[in-house]
Amino acid sequence: MHLAPLTTFSSKKEAVYASLRTAIFQGEFQPGERLVIDTLAKTLGVSAIPVREALQLLQADGLVDIKPHVGASVTTINPDMIYEVFKPFPSLLSSGCSISSLLDLAQPVAQHHMRTSRPIGW
Repeated sequence: MHLAPLTTFSSKKEAVYASLRTAIFQGEFQPGERLVIDTLAKTLGVSAIPVREALQLLQADGLVDIKPHVGASVTTINPDMIYEVFKPFPSLLSSGCSISSLLDLAQPVAQHHMRTSRPIGW
């Protein structure tokens, strides 16, 4: 596991969030991979509290699943998730939104999918 070093942020939670989010999008963590709070805290040089808070933010973003008494893991990508991302595109295009701006919105999802070794089941 290679996490980016923490840089200047207004809080440790934000720094951990940014580092983990980047690592997920860059494929450092595979879909379904467990994210152990103590290990992440030690790697990032912070206590468990900002890691726990960052994981909750990542869960709100849909990038992490947190199960009580089990822990956190990277969300797996499935066809329904991809459909949900692309479903609004036709109406956005008809409202005058440019294709390049739509591609900018979809890029993080596409990058995450391309870097994972598991097919999405199509």
